[in-house]
Amino acid sequence: MKILNLISRKVAQVTSVITGLLIMVVFVVIFIGIGGRIVKNNPAWTEEIARWGLVAIGFLGGSVAVYKRQHVGVNIIITRLPIKIAKVATIIAYIIVIIVCAICLLQSYDAAIRAVRIRGDILPFSMMYVKLFLPLGFGCMIIHLVAGLANVFSHEDVRNLTIGQ
Repeated sequence: MKILNLISRKVAQVTSVITGLLIMVVFVVIFIGIGGRIVKNNPAWTEEIARWGLVAIGFLGGSVAVYKRQHVGVNIIITRLPIKIAKVATIIAYIIVIIVCAICLLQSYDAAIRAVRIRGDILPFSMMYVKLFLPLGFGCMIIHLVAGLANVFSHEDVRNLTIGQ
């Protein structure tokens, strides 16, 4: 379990740094776009880069939110259940979310690979690279969820170990 937590923490650290860098890049790109509109010389590439960056931020940032347990969760039911039933319900919830993320990972990876010949509207780069952020984000989420599930098995009271807060 300690190794799972360590892997999860390291993945969260890397994705947090990448997400932070992407936020800065998107901010600068949008600022360039706004400045271009003011001087009536808007570079067209700013919209496309901003859109691609926001997709990446959404999925990588979502995986960090899973790690920090900051995703939306309705825990009122779990907190009202007896401890043993709450543990079983939490395990079932983790398993369901892991399965959904695995399906999304496979489907988004397939979509990314199929987009290898599709180019951006303005920039001539393959959309595969943009779409690969989706399975990357889902993969990171699965790592955090598996570590969280392992923690559920090792703790008696699971009321603070649910997926969301």
